[in-house]
Amino acid sequence: MKKILTKALLASAGVALFTQAAGAQTVAYTHQDLLLGFRETGKANDLVVDLGAATQFYSPASTSPFAVSGLSSLDITAVFGNFNSVSWAVMGTKRLGDTGSNLNNTMWVTTPRLDLNTQSSALTQASSFSQQNPSGRIASIGSNFNGEPATANSSTATIQATGTGFDYSTFLGAGGNFQGTYLAANGSVESSTPSDFASGGIKYAYEDLYQLNPGSGSGTYLGFFALGSDATVTFSPVPEPSTL
Repeated sequence: MKKILTKALLASAGVALFTQAAGAQTVAYTHQDLLLGFRETGKANDLVVDLGAATQFYSPASTSPFAVSGLSSLDITAVFGNFNSVSWAVMGTKRLGDTGSNLNNTMWVTTPRLDLNTQSSALTQASSFSQQNPSGRIASIGSNFNGEPATANSSTATIQATGTGFDYSTFLGAGGNFQGTYLAANGSVESSTPSDFASGGIKYAYEDLYQLNPGSGSGTYLGFFALGSDATVTFSPVPEPSTL
């Protein structure tokens, strides 16, 4: 209710809210889904896509790369104008009361991968107490995503006005580390597409995916996402997830 009232107040104050397709269905978020988020400095809206259950990424049916649906190039154009210099990240979490064998406050988050052939340095794990803050902010992104209008181009994507206090950018934080949580020591969970990403043929940007179980040491490396300048998304699992 508070989220709805906030949007109504913004609209009455003359703040432009992004108009989604009239009569569009709403998006759904299920606990332990992974979310793909996009934002760009100076833009009035974020784009968030539900990629489905985390199990398909930490326990894939095969080790072959597979396409991940939900992102539309039309949504990228509508929100950002083009795909240049757009920041992106993938995240998910397990919270208290969720089903499954993973520990509460387990997280699945990405970190920038500089190129196709070079894996990133592993993200570090922390105690359940330390992981509960970023885990809670990921859960907040999911809960505020749930029930929002779907875009005209994707039934699993929504466009959120920034600055409402309930948007993707708010919970991710300016530093891309969920508002300065322990993950700040690892840098940002997001990376930006190159300034010429949208020109000169299809290009790719990469992010590595890690599972962070409450505890210590390095997170478990699960594989990497390849984001195409044509808005295709592919995930390449590792044959056997490791902490290397």
